[in-house]
Amino acid sequence: MIHTADLIRNKGDYKYLSINQRQSIFNSLFVFTKRSPIKLKSIIVSKKYTDTYKLLKKQLTIELNELVSNNYKFFQKFDKIKIYYDNGQSQLTSILEDVFKNLNISFISDFDKTKEKLFQVADMLTFIDKYYYKFQHKLYISKNEKIFFENMEMRKLLKELKSKRF
Repeated sequence: MIHTADLIRNKGDYKYLSINQRQSIFNSLFVFTKRSPIKLKSIIVSKKYTDTYKLLKKQLTIELNELVSNNYKFFQKFDKIKIYYDNGQSQLTSILEDVFKNLNISFISDFDKTKEKLFQVADMLTFIDKYYYKFQHKLYISKNEKIFFENMEMRKLLKELKSKRF
């Protein structure tokens, strides 16, 4: 499995790879992403402004409801919507179930992350959007993240993903 955070931060399985090797892996996954018929939406909620579970749940529910209602025809095209989620946060599972209740969904939590390419794509896209958010808001970015993206134009990556966004 390509784990984007480890890849970029030079950790785990990628600890002994050069930056060129790691960027090559990233670029391969990015090209696959560009060629895949996917749509994406990242929701970033700052914990700084959502200090309670109730407020966090409310914000996530509003964002997801807006996504589904604004794109309902898109979602209706599919016989079944599969949500691959590792049940990392049970609260998020209940929000997703509630928001997608009028659509034919199934949650898949037991899957081989090394074989699910779209899970790896989602991991990468989440990392890119989170990195850009931190960059825009002048939040902490690790030294390895800065080095990794030093020669890559982040705005170019985001521009290439623009057509994939809801």
